[in-house]
Amino acid sequence: MGKRAAHFLALVGALLAGCHPPPDDVAPSVYVGALGADGDASLAVAVQDGYVAVYACGSDSARDAYPRWVSTGTYTDESHVTLTRGQWRFDGAWGGATASGALVGPDGVAMPWSGIAARPGSLDGLYAALDSGCMSGVIVMNGDSAPVVRGAWCDAAGDVRQINPILPLTLEGTRLAVEVAAGAAPRRLNVAPVRLPMP
Repeated sequence: MGKRAAHFLALVGALLAGCHPPPDDVAPSVYVGALGADGDASLAVAVQDGYVAVYACGSDSARDAYPRWVSTGTYTDESHVTLTRGQWRFDGAWGGATASGALVGPDGVAMPWSGIAARPGSLDGLYAALDSGCMSGVIVMNGDSAPVVRGAWCDAAGDVRQINPILPLTLEGTRLAVEVAAGAAPRRLNVAPVRLPMP
């Protein structure tokens, strides 16, 4: 092969390498923690390269009117974000292994939140699955005696159902198996660790 041909192939290879998207196995930083004074709800914040996702849900999605995906989008401050969804607002900050903030509801009441970084190698984190035209979410965080799992399934028509863990918690590949409450016949759903930006 001549020098000119070798130079051309090297140039093409460099250009193609520059067009490759970043690897999709790079995980965002995720902070999880109990929400509110009584801790009967969970909130998770995922951040990566200017992108952010915030998810909040209670112990009973049919009863608790939490906003679920508060918002997904971008942030410009290196360690702080304010996001809104309808009449809900989340103000939060993060740094190192901890995060904090407050979720403000339609009644103007601020529910305090403090989170810790999901532990590497653990099941802690924020999971999601696009199913039936809606993005379901699941938060897993370390509890006193067992992991706390809270989540909600939804569909494009606005139906919301509780997500329950399948015990013992296990990953199938990278996905966590959970159940969607659906009367006498719960439906299995596999949720994956959240990736940013979200669809």
